[in-house]
Amino acid sequence: MYTIKNTELTNKKSSDYETKSMLYLMGIHPDSENVEIVVVDCFNDVTGVDNNFTLMLDVQSKNYATFTPSLIGKSLYTLFDNYVSKFNFHGYVLFSQKFNSNYVHDSSLRSFSYSNIQKKTQEGIERKLREVIIKNHQCVDENKFIKFLNQVTFFNDDSPCSHYIKKLSGFKTKSTISDSTYENIFKEIRDKQSSLKNSEIENEILSTPKEVLKLDRYITKSQIKSLIISRIIGVSDIFKGNDIPIDFLAVIKEEGLINKRELLKDMIQECNSNLSRTLFDKGTSKKFWQLSEAVIKIVRVSQSNCVYEIYDELLLKIKKMPPHMDKISTQYLISLVLQGMDNDL
Repeated sequence: MYTIKNTELTNKKSSDYETKSMLYLMGIHPDSENVEIVVVDCFNDVTGVDNNFTLMLDVQSKNYATFTPSLIGKSLYTLFDNYVSKFNFHGYVLFSQKFNSNYVHDSSLRSFSYSNIQKKTQEGIERKLREVIIKNHQCVDENKFIKFLNQVTFFNDDSPCSHYIKKLSGFKTKSTISDSTYENIFKEIRDKQSSLKNSEIENEILSTPKEVLKLDRYITKSQIKSLIISRIIGVSDIFKGNDIPIDFLAVIKEEGLINKRELLKDMIQECNSNLSRTLFDKGTSKKFWQLSEAVIKIVRVSQSNCVYEIYDELLLKIKKMPPHMDKISTQYLISLVLQGMDNDL
């Protein structure tokens, strides 16, 4: 059994850091490829899991400008509490601003283990962590205490919010999209994440980790990727297919579907399905971002808004299309990008 406790509402700066740590789990952590869901403020600030909860990566995020050894030790407590809980977590991360360079052996590392921390700093961390553990558990199991510290990953953030969106999108040429667009996407994700905390879940009891989903405090990687590509392309709800892009009408006419409503609906649905399959399939996701980036770059510099001309130019740049992206689906993507060009890409 697991009792949820210490849930909290956070201020904007803390929310920014929790969102950074969520995106870190989805796009930067060594196991990020397997993270499909991020649970918000239930087990900890954020916890990344796969669909079956056979992977659980626990993160405590702290935005202290001055992060003393005592505060580091205190901040490690919720991670330790989960370490000794009945649930099986597979990774523990303290996500924070950069440590004082005097605290670590190698200050160039952004991600490091406990062994990178200087002995004197370790003493301060352990003193405070023991104090908090004794307060809550009455005693310290020294064996578990040391094993826990050696399993913690310390991640020191020194990047802007836009960096985490860029890492998740995987665009190679970062200048393809303006930083302001990435920052606006980050804010939208942050607000969505913060809104999940409005429900009251304190003292909820869970028999299995997966039961946490019933509390509806989670965000899926699919939701985040959908939002990112929709905002980058400039089209809301990209996979819903409620509207036909104006520039796609030429393709519809060429295919002889202008007056064939049911066949047209089927084709649009198939295009959206192909886009979705390519983006969310682990084997083709990177190719989707590469394809999207190439389309955006061509549309931005092209003097033409002809889908066929842009498609022909695209074929010169992309030698091998992702498996699900046939000619029609790719032309549909081009039409979506053309439609979104009125927004600031």
